[in-house]
Amino acid sequence: MNADAPPPRRPFSSTTAWIRDRFRQSIKAKGASPPSGEPLPQNIGPYKVIERIGRGSVANVYRAADEAGRDVAVKVIRHDQAGPEAEAVFKREAAILKGLSHPDIVVLREIARANEGLYLAMDYVPGPTLQVVIEHGAPREEQLYLLMRVARAVHYAHTHGIVHRDLKPQNILIGPDGPIVTDFGIARAMDSITRVKNQPPIGTPTHMAPEQIDRRLAAIGPATDIWALGVILYTILCRRLPFVDIDAASTFRRVLAEAPRPPRRIDASVPAALEIVCLHALQKTPENRYATAEAFADDLERGATGQPIAQPGPWLKRLFRWFTPRP
Repeated sequence: MNADAPPPRRPFSSTTAWIRDRFRQSIKAKGASPPSGEPLPQNIGPYKVIERIGRGSVANVYRAADEAGRDVAVKVIRHDQAGPEAEAVFKREAAILKGLSHPDIVVLREIARANEGLYLAMDYVPGPTLQVVIEHGAPREEQLYLLMRVARAVHYAHTHGIVHRDLKPQNILIGPDGPIVTDFGIARAMDSITRVKNQPPIGTPTHMAPEQIDRRLAAIGPATDIWALGVILYTILCRRLPFVDIDAASTFRRVLAEAPRPPRRIDASVPAALEIVCLHALQKTPENRYATAEAFADDLERGATGQPIAQPGPWLKRLFRWFTPRP
């Protein structure tokens, strides 16, 4: 499949209707009130601020209107985080997004500076995150379809030399036409990722691959994002994370030392093919995962539609036989 081709066409009315009916009002109410002590700015550059829709460790994200009245998402560095380091992160994210053009990746309009500081203006996506969709019980087949689209978008980024490094349902927005991958704040060009043994882990602990936690194990690359796709798939299938504990350090130990509990032992309704896809993506060694995010997406599509998945290697066949319940 051509990485630059648009996603496969498929009726999407059930998911968009489901999102419209269940989340339109709740999302508006949730995003309207800024936290205590943080006034809502009236304008950021030429954009009139409507509401705050997100708050991260470095930046706030607002829904705003441009001069033509169209909705825009504006991401601006928080005052308590302002400085050269935060601006460098913004500039790097802008440079990455400028080099990507895919229908399922967020579109950057501009990077500029205003009284509020350096900001990124991006297309606004009105729907909820994939995390909200999972938590509120959208049909499994629709969730799988969304993840398949995400995986193909991630493959596109990989073919353009970019590793996201922080894929998780909270960073995937669901718009009228499908998923949009966002938040490339810690993404890196593959040729700029250096292997530093003592560098502290960067990312979301529950979705980080072993090589992100311990850089001595392997280099960070496309397989790192494939692990995160496997974590998202596990969450869709089992309605729980494969590795989570009381704090980051404990979660890291589980990621490094434990095998994920097979999905079919948690939920017997999970198709056997999808369990294989999930466990393949969650192999500790990067070389044992899917070779590309596109291969993951292809097998995910086959497994979700009842078709035979690509022939797994001998080690995976043995793993599947071991985990398959016997009468």
